[in-house]
Amino acid sequence: MSDCYRHSRVTQLLSHSRIAGLAIVCACMATASAAQQPAADPLVGRWELNVVRTHYGGGAEPRRSESFVCVASSGGIDCTIQSVRADGRNVVGGFTGSYDGSPGPTRGIPDVDHVRLTRVNESIADATFTAQGRPVFAYRTVRSVNGQWLTIISVDPTTRAVLNSVVVYDRRSR
Repeated sequence: MSDCYRHSRVTQLLSHSRIAGLAIVCACMATASAAQQPAADPLVGRWELNVVRTHYGGGAEPRRSESFVCVASSGGIDCTIQSVRADGRNVVGGFTGSYDGSPGPTRGIPDVDHVRLTRVNESIADATFTAQGRPVFAYRTVRSVNGQWLTIISVDPTTRAVLNSVVVYDRRSR
């Protein structure tokens, strides 16, 4: 069967009002359903460092373990990071921000006082950390389609060029 014949046959089928009406109703229902569901937040969840899949580039301090917990708040998101560094030190830090790019406060992160978050889509967010208004470091987070992994890729805080660190977290239910 030729492609032209298949195309004309599909067109004939869709031209029938009953089928066309059904297609329109299905499209409207899908659109309405999507509009009713709140957009997923790329960071929200409890994440545990996957040491095996993680690679640290220049300047990043390796971790033995780390949890990254983010919860939605009325103004955006609040995240807390608890890590055990390679030398055994425990470090707790975090940030609160909204996805409008305005500066949000950080806590426990050395040489950083604010974070600016922007949301690319329901699976991707960018974060730029600053000290006294100057960019210090940045990353792009990508949540997997199935929501089971969060990958953080270091980027240049000004140009957004990809750098060398790739940190992978697995979703934990509790």
